[in-house]
Amino acid sequence: MDKTPILPSALRPPFVVERHGRRFVLLAGVLALAHARGLEAIETEILQLPDERNGHLAVVKATVRLAGGRVFTAHGDASPQNVNRGMETMVVRLAEARAIARALRLATNVAVATLEEAETPAGRPTGSRPPMRPSQTGR
Repeated sequence: MDKTPILPSALRPPFVVERHGRRFVLLAGVLALAHARGLEAIETEILQLPDERNGHLAVVKATVRLAGGRVFTAHGDASPQNVNRGMETMVVRLAEARAIARALRLATNVAVATLEEAETPAGRPTGSRPPMRPSQTGR
């Protein structure tokens, strides 16, 4: 039995991508779906700024408001240890994007993670393992 979550019909390519054998939606697709379902506002709040004491971990809370008074809140984090190379100086923006993506997924009932939430330093989705490599020391 296929355990792949079912996506709303509005979330089809180009808003759905496959990386390393897993399916992801793009933040742009979930945002478009939320607009179609009455998105009224997205608000974010920085809960933790990155610094040496917290391992440069940024934490952001996002609140999404839909028509009819429905409110959804989620959190996102980012640090140099869980973002792609070259993005280490953008951890606040990435934490915000991850928080927004999670709140929008809650608001639109999308069970598939966004690519923005799942990216890691090796460019692999969270939960996947990098390929095994021979030792660089020659041992």
